[in-house]
Amino acid sequence: MSLSLGRPVKRGIRSTPQSRDDAVRATDADALQSRVAALAAGYLAADPYAQYLTNVDEPPKRPVLINIGTALRGNTIDRLVREFIDRAPAVQIVSIGAGSDTRFWRMQHAAIKRYIEVDFPQVAEAKAQRIAHTPLGDFVGTASSSGPVVIDAPVYALIGADLRTVDWHAALFSRLDTTLPTLFLYECVLAYLSPEAGDSLVASLATQVQHAHIVCYDMCIAGDGQTDGSPSRFGHVMLENLGMRRLELPGARAYTTPDAYAARFKKVLKDAGAQSLRQAWLALDPAERTRLSRLEGLDEVEELEMLLGHYCISWAHS
Repeated sequence: MSLSLGRPVKRGIRSTPQSRDDAVRATDADALQSRVAALAAGYLAADPYAQYLTNVDEPPKRPVLINIGTALRGNTIDRLVREFIDRAPAVQIVSIGAGSDTRFWRMQHAAIKRYIEVDFPQVAEAKAQRIAHTPLGDFVGTASSSGPVVIDAPVYALIGADLRTVDWHAALFSRLDTTLPTLFLYECVLAYLSPEAGDSLVASLATQVQHAHIVCYDMCIAGDGQTDGSPSRFGHVMLENLGMRRLELPGARAYTTPDAYAARFKKVLKDAGAQSLRQAWLALDPAERTRLSRLEGLDEVEELEMLLGHYCISWAHS
C-alpha cells in the first residue's frame, strides 16, 4: 500500500473502484508514478529497477511540490534503512504494504540475510509476475511458492496477505531468524488500518523478535504545528479529497501528529522519535535544498512547507 504525497484531487476527477480495498490498492500505482516522475526530473538518484514495475512508456509529470515531497520521503527512509543495515553484520527487513517498492534491489548488501515484502494478494501476485518476466528476477534467484508466499527465495520473499488478519504471520516468522536485528518498514500503511488493527499489527510483529526496529511514513492531518491533535484546515481538505477516492484513513484520523506516532511506537518499543517532512526539508544540507529548489523553479515555498508539515517519518527500536 502506498499514498502519493501531493495536492488533493480536483472535485470533478475521481476514481470509481469497486471497493475500498481496491481504492487502497490503487494508491500504489499513484505513488510509483510519482517516484518515476521525480526520477525523470532529477530529484532522486537513479533507480534502474522502477522501469520494470511501471506500465507507462513516458515518465509522467508531477508538480514541483510533489516531486520535492517524493524525494524527501524516499531519501529520508533510505537513509534510515541504510543506518539500520550498517549497525550489524546480519540484519533482516520486513516491508509491510511494500507495493511496487524497489528498495530490495536498490539496497543489495551482504548484511541483509532476509528481505520480506508483504502486501495484498492481488498486489503481490502482480509484482511476482513482473519479477518473473524482467531482470528483477535475476537478483532474486531460484524461488518457489507456497500458500500466501508467492516468491520464496534464499534472501527475498513476497507474501500476499490481508494485513488485518494474522493468517500470514506464521509464514513470515518461519522465514525469519528472530534473534537478528529486524526492521519493520511501514510506508503509507497504518493510515489505512483502524487504530486498533494498526496497533495490534505493530505489537504482534515487533514483539516476536529480540531486536525490533521500526521505520514508518504516513500523513499527520493535524500538521506539525498543532498541539491538540485536531486536524488542521489543510488536513480537513486532505481527508475530504481522499474520501472522494473512497479512502477512509481511520488510522490517520487517530494519529494526527508526529508526536502521536512516536508515542504510538513507544508503547511497544523502548525508544521512538518522529519528524515531519517539513522538518526534514529544513534540516537538509543547504546545497541540496538549493539543488532541489532550482530543478524546476520552486516558487511556492510556503505552500510546500504546509504540505510537508502534514506528512511524517517516525522510527523506533527495542
